[in-house]
Amino acid sequence: NTEGAYLAEDAFTSADGSVADERDGSDAGSNQADGNLDNYNASAGSATFTVDDPVQIDKTFHPDPADTTYTIGEVFDYRITVSIIEGTTNDLVVVDTLPDGVRFESASVGFGTMSITPQMTPSGAQVGQVITFDFGDVTNNANANAGDDFITIDITVTVEDVPANIDGAILGNNAQLTFTGPMGTETRDFDDDNMTPGIQPLDLVIVEPDVTITKTAS
Repeated sequence: NTEGAYLAEDAFTSADGSVADERDGSDAGSNQADGNLDNYNASAGSATFTVDDPVQIDKTFHPDPADTTYTIGEVFDYRITVSIIEGTTNDLVVVDTLPDGVRFESASVGFGTMSITPQMTPSGAQVGQVITFDFGDVTNNANANAGDDFITIDITVTVEDVPANIDGAILGNNAQLTFTGPMGTETRDFDDDNMTPGIQPLDLVIVEPDVTITKTAS
């Protein structure tokens, strides 16, 4: 969050219209409260206000965020949710790094409201396990509804049949976004556990069936 305040200033004169000897606010740096003669100026600051972070990123399993266990060959979705402030966010790029052991299949992008218009709607550019979504400049027109200020990215993957994917293996998934702010490029990382130091990924746990074989003589 960012704190700030507005400053309102006004200047006025001692007579209607243009009068040669009227008093105005021409004394440099003067204010109605000081002792200057020609101090017809007044100013006041607003109360301090707080501006939300322009973007935030979250990631869950989809459609059931509580389902964290998957098995060989299973197809499922990750969902990235980007909360975006009303106004314009410049150069928004979302990058998802899939863990080894899952295969990227496809991706789809959705918008909480038609008021959100990106410069482009990406399908996801893949380089290895890294999937990049470049939205360009995103405009979110004000509509007095804070509940629809978001973009969703659903990433469909398949759990691969590889030696490392054994019962109990943990596959961590990371995601981050970047945008251009007043000071240049800014980054927001997804962190699955804010209470633990560092950036914590979204963990998937591999499960395999328990098989018991019995044999008897007949």
